[in-house]
Amino acid sequence: MASTVRFTAAVDRDLLRRAKIIAAKADTSVNALFKTELRYLVETFEAT
Repeated sequence: MASTVRFTAAVDRDLLRRAKIIAAKADTSVNALFKTELRYLVETFEAT
């Protein structure tokens, strides 16, 4: 099982607001969106 680490990131206020709206519409959290999209980005990059 992969271990989980916490980290702090700076993000544009409007971008975070928009991400919260998307997360609410998808019935999920911004954290879950971030993990999903980051995993997709890394796996796509590594596949090339």
